[in-house]
Amino acid sequence: MRVPAVWMALAAKDVSGKIPAIFFPAAIWPGVPGVGWGNTLLNWLLAGVGNLVGAVVFVSTSYWYQFLSGRPEKAAISTAEDAERT
Repeated sequence: MRVPAVWMALAAKDVSGKIPAIFFPAAIWPGVPGVGWGNTLLNWLLAGVGNLVGAVVFVSTSYWYQFLSGRPEKAAISTAEDAERT
């Protein structure tokens, strides 16, 4: 069984349509027993922490690696005189 919120979010053309499509079909609205605001807030908290950790680990690490890979290595100091001086 597919979750209707996923299909509605895919059908929405812009972000302002996707947010209510995902938010309103949540199980808390139809009164599913055993699902309350505590479960919902805990889920959002854990999802937010997971997104934060993922962003720190993957996004900033990849930016850091790209920053370092673009730097030229230290130029070897030449003991020979420049061609212009000779």
